[in-house]
Amino acid sequence: MSVPVDLEAAAAALFAGTREDFIVARARLVKATKAAGRAELAGQISALPKPSQTAWAVNRTWWDAPECIRELFVAATELRAALLGGAGPDATEPARARHRAAVIATTARATANLTTVTITTRRKIATTFEALGALGRWPPPGPGCLPEDLDPPGFESLGAVPAWEPGDGDHPEPGANRSESAALIEAAALHRHAAARLAICREQHDALLEVHREALAQIEETSVAVARAQALHEAGLAAAQATARDLGQRQTELDEASSAYAEATATLEALRSRASAAMGRP
Repeated sequence: MSVPVDLEAAAAALFAGTREDFIVARARLVKATKAAGRAELAGQISALPKPSQTAWAVNRTWWDAPECIRELFVAATELRAALLGGAGPDATEPARARHRAAVIATTARATANLTTVTITTRRKIATTFEALGALGRWPPPGPGCLPEDLDPPGFESLGAVPAWEPGDGDHPEPGANRSESAALIEAAALHRHAAARLAICREQHDALLEVHREALAQIEETSVAVARAQALHEAGLAAAQATARDLGQRQTELDEASSAYAEATATLEALRSRASAAMGRP
């Protein structure tokens, strides 16, 4: 096994592989790195944790379809620029739509790598992609090497909340009162801040609404299954009751037939005995 040049290269070699083989592959890489006399790097590699299932699915998207992640970064950058520009909700909608589509596309690509996907799993993956787009880069140790899910992006991490600084249209009119100028600058900054926060809240609301719709669909699907099972249960009960009635009748008939058989047997034996006695047989 070749020795990686640095921690990022080592992480890439491990996280690009299967999750099941991570521990064994890490041990082999640590051993090879130590044998090459690079104890410090070996220690760093040894500290790399096995990724969670959802983080592995996100990483897999990078290794299998990096263009999806690049589109996410571009969409997040456009959204950030639109919000920082102080544009209103209507003006930022195209950027928001592109960002939303990028998150949906990457989430779909990531969940395709998993055998079982729940609403919680899908939401964790979508949140990680949202946070990744907000960062605009992969955190250490490198691209496609997330060990855990990322926390939901806040306003500051997305860069959507602008600093309270004068914009191009915030400069006071010549001759304006200083207190009025300060109030104007603050009001303009507050307006940009509120617009950015509104856009992000709408984005998060839309994402949660989608999760809610999925939950309702799952409830409806489960309700249909429960109703089907209830119908089968009731049909089974009816069949069991009918069978029990038939079984009772058959038991009565069986008892009667057994008695008749016993009587016929006794009669036959008596007749045979008389016949033998009449013929002089002992």
